[in-house]
Amino acid sequence: MDFILDIVINFIAFTNFLIVSVTLRSEKQFIEKAIAFLGLLGMAMVGMGLFISGVEKVYTYMYAILLIEVLLLLAMLTINHLIKWGKSNFLKNICILSLIVVNFFIYITYVTLTFI
Repeated sequence: MDFILDIVINFIAFTNFLIVSVTLRSEKQFIEKAIAFLGLLGMAMVGMGLFISGVEKVYTYMYAILLIEVLLLLAMLTINHLIKWGKSNFLKNICILSLIVVNFFIYITYVTLTFI
C-alpha cells in the first residue's frame, strides 16, 4: 500500500505540472515563460522525488498530501475548462502560477517528510 500511495502522489504531482504546459499559448509574455520554466522544473523535481522518496509504511500526512494534490488537479482542470470561455489571459496566468507554486511547496513538503 505504501508503494502504491507513493506512486499515486508522484503521478498526480507530475500531472499537475504537465497540465501547465498544455494550458499555455504560444505568446511570448514573461509570465508565460516563468510558468513554463516552473512546469519543466516541477516535472524534473517529481522525477528526482520518485527515486529519493521511499517510505516503509503509510503515514497520515500522505493521505493529506494526496487529498491536496487531487484538489490542485481539479482546480487546474477547472481553470483550463473555464478559460476556454473567457478571454482574460492575464487572470488565467496568475491563477495557474499560484497553483503551480502551491504544488511546488506541497511536493517539496512531501519529499522532505519522507526523509523524517
